[in-house]
Amino acid sequence: MPPDSDQTSFVQRLRELRTQHCAAVNHAGLDPAGFAALIGIDPARYQAAEAGTAEPDLAMLARLHEKTGISLDWLIVG
Repeated sequence: MPPDSDQTSFVQRLRELRTQHCAAVNHAGLDPAGFAALIGIDPARYQAAEAGTAEPDLAMLARLHEKTGISLDWLIVG
């Protein structure tokens, strides 16, 4: 089943977060697994969230906020 537009938007914002954060900390071009390892998230779980095949849990969202400073409001709802 293809992801709905809300999920697609979330996935796009998650990818944007990765590229912007990696560029800001001099790790431009880091793949999803490398980004997850950099901020202390299980790479397989993060890759599934970025692929849109699994939803992130609260612990992952909290870690993304803690390590990147991202607004969870923006990440979740745009």
